[in-house]
Amino acid sequence: MLHYTKLHLSKKCFLTLFFTLSFLMLLFSLLPNSNASPIEQSKIIPVNTNSKTPNLVVSQVYEINDDYIGASYGDDDNLVDAGETIELRLELQNTGDEAVTNVFGNLTTSNPFVSLSSFNQSYLQINPGETALSISYYLLEFDSIFNVSDVITFSLEMTATEGTWFDTFQLTIMGIPEPSYYGYEVTNELNGDLNADNDGVIDPGENIQFTIYIVNNGDAIYFGDEGYISVSDPFIAITDDTGYYATIDGNGDTDYSYFGLSISGACPLGYSVIFNLSLVDDFGNFMNSSFELVVSGYPEFALEEITYVEYEGDEDLFMDAGEVWSIDVTIRNIGDAIASNTYVRLNSDEPLIDFYYSGRNLSFGDMYAGFAVSKVGSYDWRIIISDQASDNQFLDLYFTIYDETSLSTNIINITIQVTGTADYDLLNFSIVEDCYYTEDCDGLISAGESFGINITFLNSGEADGNGILILIYSDDNLVDFYYDEHYYIDHGSLGAGQSDWIYSNYYWDFTISEKAKAGHVINFTILITDNSLREWSFSKTIIVDDGPNTFYFTPTGKAFIYGGSIAFILFCVFPFIQSQLKKRGKPVSLNIGDWWEDKKDKIKDKREERNRIRSQKHLERQAVKQQEERERIARISANEKRMLEKFESILKMSDSVNIDDVAKSLGLKEAQLFELLIQWQEILPFKVDGDMIEVDDTVDFTKSVQETIAEMTKYYSCYHCGFPIERSGETCPDCKNAIDRCAVCKL
Repeated sequence: MLHYTKLHLSKKCFLTLFFTLSFLMLLFSLLPNSNASPIEQSKIIPVNTNSKTPNLVVSQVYEINDDYIGASYGDDDNLVDAGETIELRLELQNTGDEAVTNVFGNLTTSNPFVSLSSFNQSYLQINPGETALSISYYLLEFDSIFNVSDVITFSLEMTATEGTWFDTFQLTIMGIPEPSYYGYEVTNELNGDLNADNDGVIDPGENIQFTIYIVNNGDAIYFGDEGYISVSDPFIAITDDTGYYATIDGNGDTDYSYFGLSISGACPLGYSVIFNLSLVDDFGNFMNSSFELVVSGYPEFALEEITYVEYEGDEDLFMDAGEVWSIDVTIRNIGDAIASNTYVRLNSDEPLIDFYYSGRNLSFGDMYAGFAVSKVGSYDWRIIISDQASDNQFLDLYFTIYDETSLSTNIINITIQVTGTADYDLLNFSIVEDCYYTEDCDGLISAGESFGINITFLNSGEADGNGILILIYSDDNLVDFYYDEHYYIDHGSLGAGQSDWIYSNYYWDFTISEKAKAGHVINFTILITDNSLREWSFSKTIIVDDGPNTFYFTPTGKAFIYGGSIAFILFCVFPFIQSQLKKRGKPVSLNIGDWWEDKKDKIKDKREERNRIRSQKHLERQAVKQQEERERIARISANEKRMLEKFESILKMSDSVNIDDVAKSLGLKEAQLFELLIQWQEILPFKVDGDMIEVDDTVDFTKSVQETIAEMTKYYSCYHCGFPIERSGETCPDCKNAIDRCAVCKL
């Protein structure tokens, strides 16, 4: 077993032990240690708990200025392109927690093809967390030797009173110039070995001066300087091999320079020569290409680009039946000689293609070898696709090109595809009881009652429907349409995807015969046709709810009780009573025949009254329509007069105006203006040349307009038929007023 013994120490012994141990520890610490390094004396640095430090970085490239203003020189697209001189502004940010003052940024790059000027810019003071722009611009010039997507790295040393910082950023080349040979033009022909014929064509024996055009198809400006041509050929001698080119903007701009050639008289016709063309820009960089010339060559044409523009239609950008489209083209002379006084005409032998304007012969002018000419055909080249064209049908057109150089006709064929036609569905067919003629108006389909027809139909096709004609008829001999030969309506047009509701049109009013029995089925046919000459047929059925209430035939339905009772009383009860009274010597006059004749007269009178009301209603409707037509013609006449007066004021200010501007001034669509122009050209001295309206003699034009307006003011609408009439000059012998006679109705 373990035994524990308690040790009891007095307070005096405890203190003695404590001081003894402390003394021994002190002596031990003072003993030398062979492994310890010498004690070094160091300066105590006080710690500042509120210490702050600034830090500068390049936040972003804030602005790339490449316009023509100031020291920059570029295409003003705010991008870095080869060959440009740009003004650059940087944005710095202080990401530290102390402001920096007297800030400068020094810009450098190791790329030898970038020149820097104004490379040290001031930023003044930048507070913590804030940004600042350079006070002015850094100026950078980029050599034309760069390629697209080349990346240039820049370094920026940022100095301030509080310290120095370094950062880098990059710029990417976005566009380069791409100059190349475009075409040529013979400008002068002199006698050489043979006499010159001055036909604008390079011929054997001539000394010629010609211009070589170059085109810049790149996205950056070409800063041109010189161009050189060279050739090694026994029949060709270069008399002037150096030309000078200016600055050429990108994206298809051109420039030209003059060169000279001498062609041997022994050179064969149609001889092909390959020339070298070297271009040198302001940076001394060479760009080499080649081109071909043919002695006594001919022009040749190619359709380079064609654009179809939807002029009138559903605006879905697809060619549909019944639409009007215009054609814009670019035609290039890919031949070896000029095409002088060139004309292009659009034609088609398709019966389903018509043209809005007969004068479809457009002038393309002189087309030099290699050159392209573009024309907008919104007026002259408008094609009308027939409504009878079918879905996915291909139609052929062709351009006929004639020039005075070759004295020949070139043909370029094109094909269009019709992608949509109109199609119709019947959404709803309902009949409405004509309460004007019906006494009970109970909503039931009863014999002897009149009804109107409502329909809703949808153009479910992909093209607008034009010239829509809707017919409704029934072969049932118990159905009588009020207008036997006019149970149709001319609806006009309905856009693709649109629906329309035709309500109770009085042309479709009909009456069910009084002989119709309950349960009788009546079939209606709804026929829709349009300018496509196609037909859509739909069938609808109604059932007579209630039969006749007369005793002409065996009644059925509700009328059985009433009709049978009346017949029983008239033909059985009354004669029996009359015979019994006669036997008793008390004759009573109950002449059923007289009563029935009187009843028939009343029925006849009622029918005549109903027909009279119908006729009166029809006349009232006709009168309303005639009045509306008179008002419409009057509005058209007044509106055309105002249009003509405004048209005159526009052409008074300028003898040549743009068609689009005239349309906007008159508040018309271009198609509406063209319709007026076609009418006005017959009476007014002006012409349409492309997109311009031109007047040769303003005085003569104004006089013609005033005479036309004066003639128009003499016209107004005939009260009887609505057509315009003119005062005859005669006077009434009674009221002495002017007599007006209509040329149409003679009233």
